[in-house]
Amino acid sequence: MQFNKKVITIFVLILILAISSFGCGAKKKVKEEEKVKQIPVETAEVRQDIFTKAVILSGITKPNSTVTVIPKIAGAEKIVNLNIQVGDRVSAGQTIAVLDQSAVSIQLNSARTTYEDALRNYERNKVLYEAGAIPKSAFEQLEVALNQARNALDAQELAYNNTIIKSPISGIVTSVTAEVGSLASAQTPLATIVDIDTIEINCSINELQVNKIIVGEEVNIIIPAVGEEIFKGKIKSVSPTMDERTKAYPITIVVENKENRIKAGMYAEVEIVTDIHPDVLIVPAQAVIERNGETKVFIVENEKAVAREVVTGLTNGQKTEILKGIKKGDQVIIRGNEDVVNGDPVKVIERGEN
Repeated sequence: MQFNKKVITIFVLILILAISSFGCGAKKKVKEEEKVKQIPVETAEVRQDIFTKAVILSGITKPNSTVTVIPKIAGAEKIVNLNIQVGDRVSAGQTIAVLDQSAVSIQLNSARTTYEDALRNYERNKVLYEAGAIPKSAFEQLEVALNQARNALDAQELAYNNTIIKSPISGIVTSVTAEVGSLASAQTPLATIVDIDTIEINCSINELQVNKIIVGEEVNIIIPAVGEEIFKGKIKSVSPTMDERTKAYPITIVVENKENRIKAGMYAEVEIVTDIHPDVLIVPAQAVIERNGETKVFIVENEKAVAREVVTGLTNGQKTEILKGIKKGDQVIIRGNEDVVNGDPVKVIERGEN
Protein backbone atom coordinates (compact mmCIF):
# COMPACT_ATOMS: atom_id res chain seq x y z
CA MET A 1 0.00 0.00 0.00
CA GLN A 2 2.75 2.41 0.92
CA PHE A 3 4.46 1.63 -2.33
CA ASN A 4 1.28 2.33 -4.27
CA LYS A 5 0.91 5.70 -2.53
CA LYS A 6 4.43 6.66 -3.54
CA VAL A 7 3.73 5.71 -7.13
CA ILE A 8 0.49 7.68 -7.13
CA THR A 9 2.22 10.72 -5.59
CA ILE A 10 4.98 10.64 -8.18
CA PHE A 11 2.42 10.29 -10.98
CA VAL A 12 0.46 13.26 -9.71
CA LEU A 13 3.59 15.40 -9.53
CA ILE A 14 4.54 14.44 -13.07
CA LEU A 15 1.02 15.27 -14.23
CA ILE A 16 1.12 18.69 -12.54
CA LEU A 17 4.48 19.50 -14.09
CA ALA A 18 3.22 18.45 -17.52
CA ILE A 19 0.12 20.61 -17.22
CA SER A 20 2.21 23.59 -16.08
CA SER A 21 4.63 23.16 -18.96
CA PHE A 22 1.78 22.85 -21.42
CA GLY A 23 0.14 25.97 -20.03
CA CYS A 24 3.30 28.05 -20.31
CA GLY A 25 3.93 26.76 -23.81
CA ALA A 26 0.37 27.58 -24.81
CA LYS A 27 0.64 31.13 -23.45
CA LYS A 28 3.94 31.60 -25.24
CA LYS A 29 2.42 30.27 -28.46
CA VAL A 30 -0.56 32.66 -28.14
CA LYS A 31 1.76 35.62 -27.67
CA GLU A 32 3.80 34.56 -30.68
CA GLU A 33 0.62 34.19 -32.71
CA GLU A 34 -0.53 37.66 -31.63
CA LYS A 35 2.85 39.04 -32.65
CA VAL A 36 2.70 37.34 -36.05
CA LYS A 37 -0.74 38.84 -36.70
CA GLN A 38 0.66 42.41 -36.72
CA ILE A 39 0.55 43.59 -40.33
CA PRO A 40 3.68 45.46 -41.48
CA VAL A 41 2.85 48.89 -42.90
CA GLU A 42 4.68 52.02 -43.98
CA THR A 43 3.37 55.44 -43.01
CA ALA A 44 3.76 59.11 -43.90
CA GLU A 45 2.83 62.21 -41.96
CA VAL A 46 -0.06 64.40 -43.09
CA ARG A 47 1.45 67.75 -44.07
CA GLN A 48 0.03 71.21 -44.54
CA ASP A 49 1.62 72.83 -47.57
CA ILE A 50 1.12 74.37 -51.00
CA PHE A 51 -0.41 71.96 -53.48
CA THR A 52 0.41 72.38 -57.15
CA LYS A 53 -0.92 70.45 -60.10
CA ALA A 54 0.70 70.50 -63.52
CA VAL A 55 0.15 69.09 -66.97
CA ILE A 56 2.93 67.60 -69.05
CA LEU A 57 2.81 68.53 -72.72
CA SER A 58 5.06 67.27 -75.49
CA GLY A 59 6.39 69.02 -78.55
CA ILE A 60 9.27 69.34 -80.98
CA THR A 61 11.85 72.11 -80.78
CA LYS A 62 12.14 74.51 -83.69
CA PRO A 63 14.25 77.58 -84.48
CA ASN A 64 13.05 80.99 -83.38
CA SER A 65 13.39 82.02 -87.04
CA THR A 66 14.48 80.46 -90.32
CA VAL A 67 15.57 82.59 -93.27
CA THR A 68 16.34 81.56 -96.83
CA VAL A 69 18.85 84.01 -98.33
CA ILE A 70 17.90 85.04 -101.88
CA PRO A 71 19.68 87.77 -103.90
CA LYS A 72 17.63 90.91 -104.62
CA ILE A 73 18.91 91.46 -108.12
CA ALA A 74 17.37 91.86 -111.54
CA GLY A 75 18.64 89.19 -113.90
CA ALA A 76 21.54 86.96 -112.93
CA GLU A 77 25.08 87.65 -111.78
CA LYS A 78 28.07 85.42 -111.17
CA ILE A 79 29.07 84.66 -107.58
CA VAL A 80 32.66 85.85 -107.11
CA ASN A 81 32.98 85.35 -103.38
CA LEU A 82 31.24 82.99 -100.92
CA ASN A 83 32.21 83.35 -97.27
CA ILE A 84 30.13 80.70 -95.52
CA GLN A 85 29.76 76.98 -95.10
CA VAL A 86 27.33 74.78 -93.21
CA GLY A 87 27.71 75.15 -89.44
CA ASP A 88 29.14 78.67 -89.52
CA ARG A 89 27.73 81.21 -87.08
CA VAL A 90 26.94 84.55 -88.71
CA SER A 91 25.77 87.91 -87.42
CA ALA A 92 22.99 90.08 -88.79
CA GLY A 93 24.47 92.33 -91.53
CA GLN A 94 27.54 90.15 -92.07
CA THR A 95 28.61 89.78 -95.72
CA ILE A 96 28.23 86.16 -96.77
CA ALA A 97 28.62 86.47 -100.56
CA VAL A 98 29.58 88.96 -103.28
CA LEU A 99 28.29 88.96 -106.86
CA ASP A 100 30.03 90.28 -109.98
CA GLN A 101 29.90 94.11 -109.74
CA SER A 102 31.55 95.10 -113.01
CA ALA A 103 28.37 96.03 -114.93
CA VAL A 104 26.57 97.61 -112.00
CA SER A 105 29.67 99.64 -111.09
CA ILE A 106 29.68 101.25 -114.54
CA GLN A 107 26.00 102.07 -114.25
CA LEU A 108 26.52 103.47 -110.76
CA ASN A 109 29.37 105.74 -111.85
CA SER A 110 27.31 107.01 -114.79
CA ALA A 111 24.33 107.73 -112.55
CA ARG A 112 26.56 109.53 -110.03
CA THR A 113 28.06 111.73 -112.77
CA THR A 114 24.61 112.56 -114.14
CA TYR A 115 23.38 113.51 -110.70
CA GLU A 116 26.39 115.68 -109.92
CA ASP A 117 25.95 117.54 -113.24
CA ALA A 118 22.25 118.04 -112.55
CA LEU A 119 23.01 119.30 -109.04
CA ARG A 120 25.58 121.88 -110.27
CA ASN A 121 23.23 123.07 -112.97
CA TYR A 122 20.38 123.39 -110.46
CA GLU A 123 22.45 125.35 -107.93
CA ARG A 124 23.83 127.68 -110.62
CA ASN A 125 20.39 128.47 -112.00
CA LYS A 126 18.88 128.81 -108.54
CA VAL A 127 20.95 131.98 -108.06
CA LEU A 128 19.73 133.33 -111.38
CA TYR A 129 16.12 132.44 -110.58
CA GLU A 130 16.28 134.21 -107.22
CA ALA A 131 17.73 137.25 -109.01
CA GLY A 132 14.85 137.16 -111.50
CA ALA A 133 17.11 136.35 -114.45
CA ILE A 134 15.25 133.15 -115.52
CA PRO A 135 11.55 132.31 -115.45
CA LYS A 136 10.04 130.02 -112.83
CA SER A 137 9.01 127.39 -115.39
CA ALA A 138 12.61 126.97 -116.52
CA PHE A 139 13.83 126.59 -112.93
CA GLU A 140 11.10 124.03 -112.16
CA GLN A 141 12.30 121.92 -115.11
CA LEU A 142 15.81 121.94 -113.62
CA GLU A 143 14.36 120.89 -110.28
CA VAL A 144 12.55 117.96 -111.91
CA ALA A 145 15.74 116.93 -113.72
CA LEU A 146 17.66 116.97 -110.41
CA ASN A 147 15.06 114.78 -108.71
CA GLN A 148 15.14 112.30 -111.58
CA ALA A 149 18.92 112.14 -111.43
CA ARG A 150 18.78 111.59 -107.67
CA ASN A 151 16.26 108.76 -108.08
CA ALA A 152 18.38 107.14 -110.78
CA LEU A 153 21.46 107.34 -108.54
CA ASP A 154 19.54 105.81 -105.63
CA ALA A 155 18.41 102.96 -107.85
CA GLN A 156 21.96 102.23 -109.00
CA GLU A 157 23.32 102.42 -105.47
CA LEU A 158 20.66 99.92 -104.42
CA ALA A 159 21.55 97.64 -107.35
CA TYR A 160 25.22 97.85 -106.32
CA ASN A 161 24.43 97.12 -102.68
CA ASN A 162 22.34 94.13 -103.72
CA THR A 163 25.44 92.49 -105.18
CA ILE A 164 26.77 92.31 -101.61
CA ILE A 165 24.72 89.56 -99.95
CA LYS A 166 24.38 90.01 -96.18
CA SER A 167 22.85 87.80 -93.53
CA PRO A 168 19.47 89.19 -92.49
CA ILE A 169 19.66 87.57 -89.03
CA SER A 170 22.18 86.26 -86.54
CA GLY A 171 22.26 82.49 -86.52
CA ILE A 172 23.81 79.33 -87.88
CA VAL A 173 24.14 78.36 -91.53
CA THR A 174 22.24 75.11 -92.07
CA SER A 175 22.57 74.83 -95.85
CA VAL A 176 24.54 76.38 -98.72
CA THR A 177 23.07 75.84 -102.19
CA ALA A 178 25.50 77.91 -104.26
CA GLU A 179 29.19 77.98 -105.11
CA VAL A 180 31.71 80.44 -106.45
CA GLY A 181 31.37 80.82 -110.22
CA SER A 182 27.71 79.85 -110.40
CA LEU A 183 25.00 82.34 -111.34
CA ALA A 184 22.80 83.87 -108.67
CA SER A 185 19.37 85.34 -109.24
CA ALA A 186 16.20 86.19 -107.38
CA GLN A 187 15.00 82.67 -108.14
CA THR A 188 18.03 80.82 -106.73
CA PRO A 189 18.47 80.66 -102.92
CA LEU A 190 22.06 80.89 -101.72
CA ALA A 191 21.75 79.59 -98.17
CA THR A 192 19.51 78.94 -95.18
CA ILE A 193 20.22 80.48 -91.79
CA VAL A 194 18.44 79.62 -88.55
CA ASP A 195 18.34 81.41 -85.22
CA ILE A 196 18.46 78.85 -82.39
CA ASP A 197 19.66 81.24 -79.69
CA THR A 198 15.99 81.12 -78.77
CA ILE A 199 14.09 77.87 -79.29
CA GLU A 200 10.35 77.53 -79.77
CA ILE A 201 8.26 74.51 -78.77
CA ASN A 202 4.77 74.09 -80.16
CA CYS A 203 2.34 72.15 -77.95
CA SER A 204 -1.40 71.74 -77.54
CA ILE A 205 -3.54 71.91 -74.41
CA ASN A 206 -7.12 70.75 -73.87
CA GLU A 207 -10.16 72.95 -73.32
CA LEU A 208 -10.33 72.16 -69.58
CA GLN A 209 -6.86 73.57 -68.96
CA VAL A 210 -6.44 76.32 -71.56
CA ASN A 211 -7.95 79.05 -69.38
CA LYS A 212 -5.65 78.13 -66.49
CA ILE A 213 -2.49 79.28 -68.24
CA ILE A 214 -1.36 82.78 -69.15
CA VAL A 215 1.11 84.30 -71.59
CA GLY A 216 4.44 85.02 -69.91
CA GLU A 217 4.07 82.25 -67.31
CA GLU A 218 7.29 80.36 -66.54
CA VAL A 219 7.42 76.64 -67.30
CA ASN A 220 9.84 73.76 -66.80
CA ILE A 221 11.23 72.01 -69.86
CA ILE A 222 13.11 68.71 -70.21
CA ILE A 223 14.91 67.79 -73.42
CA PRO A 224 15.79 64.07 -73.02
CA ALA A 225 18.40 64.25 -75.79
CA VAL A 226 20.29 66.95 -73.85
CA GLY A 227 20.07 65.23 -70.45
CA GLU A 228 18.11 65.53 -67.22
CA GLU A 229 18.67 69.27 -66.83
CA ILE A 230 15.50 71.31 -66.35
CA PHE A 231 15.36 74.35 -68.64
CA LYS A 232 13.24 77.38 -67.84
CA GLY A 233 10.95 78.68 -70.57
CA LYS A 234 7.98 80.99 -70.95
CA ILE A 235 4.61 80.76 -72.64
CA LYS A 236 4.86 82.99 -75.71
CA SER A 237 1.34 82.62 -77.07
CA VAL A 238 -1.94 80.77 -76.53
CA SER A 239 -4.26 80.35 -79.50
CA PRO A 240 -7.81 81.63 -78.89
CA THR A 241 -9.20 79.04 -81.29
CA MET A 242 -9.19 75.26 -81.21
CA ASP A 243 -7.28 73.26 -83.79
CA GLU A 244 -10.02 71.21 -85.44
CA ARG A 245 -7.58 68.44 -86.27
CA THR A 246 -6.30 67.86 -82.73
CA LYS A 247 -9.32 69.28 -80.84
CA ALA A 248 -6.88 71.21 -78.65
CA TYR A 249 -5.51 74.75 -78.36
CA PRO A 250 -2.03 75.39 -79.77
CA ILE A 251 0.45 77.13 -77.48
CA THR A 252 4.02 78.25 -78.12
CA ILE A 253 6.80 78.00 -75.54
CA VAL A 254 10.15 79.82 -75.85
CA VAL A 255 13.39 78.94 -74.09
CA GLU A 256 16.77 80.68 -74.17
CA ASN A 257 19.47 78.59 -75.87
CA LYS A 258 22.55 80.83 -75.99
CA GLU A 259 24.92 77.86 -75.82
CA ASN A 260 23.01 76.11 -78.63
CA ARG A 261 22.82 72.85 -76.67
CA ILE A 262 19.25 72.37 -77.81
CA LYS A 263 19.02 71.54 -81.50
CA ALA A 264 16.00 72.04 -83.70
CA GLY A 265 13.85 68.93 -84.06
CA MET A 266 14.46 67.50 -80.57
CA TYR A 267 11.63 66.02 -78.51
CA ALA A 268 10.67 68.15 -75.51
CA GLU A 269 8.44 67.76 -72.45
CA VAL A 270 6.90 70.92 -70.97
CA GLU A 271 5.51 71.07 -67.43
CA ILE A 272 2.89 73.78 -66.95
CA VAL A 273 1.37 74.46 -63.53
CA THR A 274 -2.41 74.73 -63.87
CA ASP A 275 -3.54 74.80 -60.23
CA ILE A 276 -2.06 76.18 -57.00
CA HIS A 277 -3.80 75.66 -53.64
CA PRO A 278 -1.97 77.22 -50.68
CA ASP A 279 -2.09 75.93 -47.09
CA VAL A 280 -3.90 72.61 -47.61
CA LEU A 281 -3.54 69.11 -46.17
CA ILE A 282 -1.50 66.82 -48.40
CA VAL A 283 -0.89 63.06 -48.32
CA PRO A 284 0.95 60.75 -50.72
CA ALA A 285 -1.49 59.65 -53.41
CA GLN A 286 -1.07 55.96 -52.54
CA ALA A 287 -2.54 56.61 -49.07
CA VAL A 288 -6.00 57.12 -50.59
CA ILE A 289 -7.96 54.00 -51.49
CA GLU A 290 -11.47 53.23 -52.71
CA ARG A 291 -13.28 50.56 -50.72
CA ASN A 292 -16.99 49.68 -50.73
CA GLY A 293 -17.77 52.87 -52.63
CA GLU A 294 -16.03 55.04 -50.06
CA THR A 295 -12.82 57.06 -50.28
CA LYS A 296 -10.64 56.21 -47.29
CA VAL A 297 -7.26 56.45 -45.70
CA PHE A 298 -5.95 54.39 -42.81
CA ILE A 299 -4.13 56.06 -39.98
CA VAL A 300 -2.14 54.37 -37.23
CA GLU A 301 -3.39 54.84 -33.67
CA ASN A 302 -2.12 52.73 -30.75
CA GLU A 303 -0.54 50.25 -33.16
CA LYS A 304 -3.83 49.68 -34.93
CA ALA A 305 -5.14 50.64 -38.37
CA VAL A 306 -8.02 53.07 -38.09
CA ALA A 307 -10.13 53.81 -41.17
CA ARG A 308 -11.01 57.42 -41.93
CA GLU A 309 -13.43 58.41 -44.68
CA VAL A 310 -12.02 61.47 -46.45
CA VAL A 311 -13.00 64.08 -48.99
CA THR A 312 -10.26 64.61 -51.56
CA GLY A 313 -9.42 67.63 -53.70
CA LEU A 314 -6.86 67.77 -56.46
CA THR A 315 -4.34 65.04 -57.16
CA ASN A 316 -1.29 64.99 -59.39
CA GLY A 317 -0.55 61.28 -59.23
CA GLN A 318 2.06 61.69 -56.50
CA LYS A 319 0.24 63.80 -53.91
CA THR A 320 -3.43 64.23 -53.07
CA GLU A 321 -5.17 67.15 -51.41
CA ILE A 322 -7.40 66.20 -48.47
CA LEU A 323 -10.32 68.52 -47.75
CA LYS A 324 -11.91 66.64 -44.84
CA GLY A 325 -11.46 63.56 -42.65
CA ILE A 326 -7.96 63.77 -41.15
CA LYS A 327 -5.73 66.36 -39.52
CA LYS A 328 -2.17 67.60 -39.78
CA GLY A 329 0.32 65.26 -38.14
CA ASP A 330 -1.73 62.07 -38.56
CA GLN A 331 0.28 59.06 -39.70
CA VAL A 332 -1.40 57.66 -42.80
CA ILE A 333 -0.60 54.21 -44.12
CA ILE A 334 0.91 54.43 -47.59
CA ARG A 335 2.09 50.84 -47.95
CA GLY A 336 0.13 47.85 -46.76
CA ASN A 337 -3.18 49.74 -46.62
CA GLU A 338 -4.74 47.34 -49.11
CA ASP A 339 -4.19 44.48 -46.64
CA VAL A 340 -5.78 45.98 -43.53
CA VAL A 341 -9.27 46.57 -42.20
CA ASN A 342 -10.39 48.86 -39.42
CA GLY A 343 -8.87 47.77 -36.09
CA ASP A 344 -6.18 45.46 -37.45
CA PRO A 345 -2.96 45.46 -35.37
CA VAL A 346 -0.11 46.89 -37.41
CA LYS A 347 3.62 47.33 -37.16
CA VAL A 348 5.15 50.45 -38.69
CA ILE A 349 8.29 49.64 -40.63
CA GLU A 350 10.73 51.58 -42.76
CA ARG A 351 10.86 50.91 -46.47
CA GLY A 352 12.99 47.85 -47.12
CA GLU A 353 12.24 46.18 -43.77
CA ASN A 354 10.41 42.87 -43.59
